[in-house]
Amino acid sequence: MIFHIRQQPPLQPDDGPIAIVLAPTRELVQQIHNVAQPYFNLFGIKSLCIIGGDEREKQINEIGEGKEVYICTPGRLEDFLESKITTLFRVTFIVLDEADKMLDLGFETQVRNILADFKTGKSSSAKYSQNKTFSFHIIIRFLLV
Repeated sequence: MIFHIRQQPPLQPDDGPIAIVLAPTRELVQQIHNVAQPYFNLFGIKSLCIIGGDEREKQINEIGEGKEVYICTPGRLEDFLESKITTLFRVTFIVLDEADKMLDLGFETQVRNILADFKTGKSSSAKYSQNKTFSFHIIIRFLLV
């Protein structure tokens, strides 16, 4: 993911992230963020946790600062997309962590809506790349316990 992000043009205002990581619970989102943050810092990549139960306004302000990676729960990300607070215009890398658990917890509709929004934004993203070829990655990690 880090290599992929570093190959992309710099973010412009209101671009949204380059990569998103979806996880089923706020605790897992926070854990992923805490583990990934030192690596992101090494390469100057800014990230953000987007989770329900946290201050909405604080998250909105951080989105406005421009972050390359959103690590989030499906429900809060879908809420922000529907409210036009952010966009998936620039997203070219998606990770679905514990996808089986997201389905078990009833997030299938939200995940489908997010992936549909991701796909519909790609036509406008093509103008951003001009002569470059974008590769779209979707990684699904199943942790079967």
